[in-house]
Amino acid sequence: DISRLSELGVYVLFADDTNIFVEGATAKDAYDKGNELLKCLYRYMILNKLHVNMSKCCFMHFKPKSASSDESENSDLKLEIDGFTIKKCSQTRFLGVIIDERLNWDAHIKFLKRKLNYAMSTLYRIMDSIPKENPQRALLHPVRIPFVILYICVGQCSSIPNIKPVDFTKTMYKNAIW
Repeated sequence: DISRLSELGVYVLFADDTNIFVEGATAKDAYDKGNELLKCLYRYMILNKLHVNMSKCCFMHFKPKSASSDESENSDLKLEIDGFTIKKCSQTRFLGVIIDERLNWDAHIKFLKRKLNYAMSTLYRIMDSIPKENPQRALLHPVRIPFVILYICVGQCSSIPNIKPVDFTKTMYKNAIW
């Protein structure tokens, strides 16, 4: 089983996704452990006739908030599998949630807002296509409310600058009432 491959990392497996978390006292220590673990992983994959899709492989370096932002000292550090360098990314999807290297919610909230905007605009287009006198239009009103409430919650939980949740909530509430 791949999760018992090495004690150098913590494994999170879901369907065909494998996430491995490695920690170290310093960045160099973490990268050294990561490369050692990746050597073991590569041997495991070869022995079990499995393939690593390198185009989907990426890594993130989470740093404590107290760490300096000087990237120059870590620029020569990299992770490799069989001589192929794994690309570094600043955000990725993990178990359905978009996380970034700062471990904040901004990217995921932006994604949710985009998704809710699309759903709400689709619902509004459907409503606009039904004449106001048609009794079927009233059936859509209960459908709108959860979208509006969820949209308000996402707006209020947002840490994205320049958003005014109170004004946003009032506007959305007015739009929800017809």
